[in-house]
Amino acid sequence: MFNKKVSGDTTPVAPDNESWHIDPKEIEFTDRLGTGTSAQVYKGRYKGKEVAIKILKSGGSEGKEMDAKQIRDFENECEIMSKARSPYILYFYGSCVEPQVCIVVEYCMRGSLYEVMSEETFNLTWERSLRQFFVVPTVCPFQWAKELAMAINYLHKFDPPVFHRDLKSPNLLLDNDWTIKVCDFGASRLDTPTESVTLGKMRGTYAYCAPELYFGTRFTTKSDVYSISIILWELFSRVLTGKYARPYSEYPQVTLGFTVIIKAAKNHLRPTIPAQMPAPLKQLIEKCWDPEPTNRPDCETVLKELEEITQMYQQDKEQWNSLRATPQNISKKQNYLSKTESMRIPLSPKDMIDLRGFTNVIVEEGGEQL
Repeated sequence: MFNKKVSGDTTPVAPDNESWHIDPKEIEFTDRLGTGTSAQVYKGRYKGKEVAIKILKSGGSEGKEMDAKQIRDFENECEIMSKARSPYILYFYGSCVEPQVCIVVEYCMRGSLYEVMSEETFNLTWERSLRQFFVVPTVCPFQWAKELAMAINYLHKFDPPVFHRDLKSPNLLLDNDWTIKVCDFGASRLDTPTESVTLGKMRGTYAYCAPELYFGTRFTTKSDVYSISIILWELFSRVLTGKYARPYSEYPQVTLGFTVIIKAAKNHLRPTIPAQMPAPLKQLIEKCWDPEPTNRPDCETVLKELEEITQMYQQDKEQWNSLRATPQNISKKQNYLSKTESMRIPLSPKDMIDLRGFTNVIVEEGGEQL
């Protein structure tokens, strides 16, 4: 836990766990990478290594005191990341609270999976990537999917289990070797009785949120699995169509984040799976986003099925490759992303009334669209 402040002191206090502490004099800032509502991210160096430095904006803006929720999120993120030593989880070097509250992690030069999928110069195939005229043989969507499953399975095997609670493609970074690194543990929580209230709240990006959370059901490992299903849909749809589409973008009237979770929860609305999706992948995705959490597989099973599907591809590459929207194949298939008018899902007056359901759930700060 955090130490108490002295009355009148506006400086955030340091965590008791000194193993997290980094001497700010050892951190060198080099480049600014980006900024968000709650943090700024810089590239830098720490003890000779390239790192990313996330500086928290106290109170949501600079110059203000951190509130209790921010302190707790900061402490949780440090605690969980300091214990999570998986090759598929972003490496945590430590944190400091003076002169600014920041977290120091490994630097992933390839950006996020979301950025890679959105990059038109990437021609993702089942087992490699062609970027402009350069082959990137280590980029394998099957491997990415398995690395994600291994990372979350690792967290779920903790005692007590760790729930990520904000899985989405922008939170999957890629290192120099194109290995998946799960990041952003600010919303993560341990499965303990003391976290029951928090685990009954929605947190994250609505398109990736498990539908049971709309009804106030407590978060479980299967809620993370639901988020994985949306990422699998993104990744393998990108391979098949050659274009990236955000989840639910084929439904033009479902434009607000909260309408997505209402439709997903009440009408079982899901992103449209391309007609050419191989049956084993389609079945896995559908199992992972089943409306009933207990029907979803655990991450260990997801990993096993992905291994089996990879073998199926290896045994029938010609058939699988013929399904992709290449110049040679495009004339044979209908691009499912072009279908919009037939997929319009209006938000009914009754659904607008059902927005009151959010008062029963209590949406945590941080819920937002991609």
